[in-house]
Amino acid sequence: MRQEFTIGRDYKGTIMIDDTHRAVSREHAKIIIEDNDTWILQDAGSSNGTFVQQPDGTLRRVTTAQIRPTTKIQLGPPDVNGFCFPASLVLGPNVGYEYAWRELREKLEVIKADKKSFIRKAKIWGWAQKGSAAVGCVVGICLQGVFDDSMSPNAILNLNRALMVAPGLLIAGAAAMFMPDGESIKERRAKLRCPNPNCRRVLSDDEISYGMCQLCKCRPQ
Repeated sequence: MRQEFTIGRDYKGTIMIDDTHRAVSREHAKIIIEDNDTWILQDAGSSNGTFVQQPDGTLRRVTTAQIRPTTKIQLGPPDVNGFCFPASLVLGPNVGYEYAWRELREKLEVIKADKKSFIRKAKIWGWAQKGSAAVGCVVGICLQGVFDDSMSPNAILNLNRALMVAPGLLIAGAAAMFMPDGESIKERRAKLRCPNPNCRRVLSDDEISYGMCQLCKCRPQ
């Protein structure tokens, strides 16, 4: 059955927005759930806009957009005057938070896997750099014996240094192409926040695994 939800400061439904969120219009947006479970977000002519959060965390202003239950919606600016919530919250806290907590657990598992991969590849990178320096030394010594009569001592010394550094630079460049970005892992982890719009604190791994925010007690059901 088709469902339609109006969101704003004048509507006291499953999403309660009080007057402290001054940038939210009294009738700000609508979420429509079609019979085929397609979710549609519509701006209702709000003064400060309706936005959806992109995968990289940026906000995109929309008039009408197809969304998912886990889509983060921002009404007005991303500050205390606006209001942010997961779309599924229109179905009520019990149902809505279930979607959000499931997504949190999935994202945490991906981040953990990427972190393990980053640490493993960083170790391999370190070992490869040490090995390349050793190889450079051996090659330099061999070349010194070949070119002893034709090269000055300074030229041989510079050649040895270049042979020690060059392999490490090549390995570093190759590793940078395949290693996950450590900083992006931290940034992604910092976005795993409590689904409760009135809390939004960063959750610990244990809280996500257990399924409850220790501060506001938000949980799937």
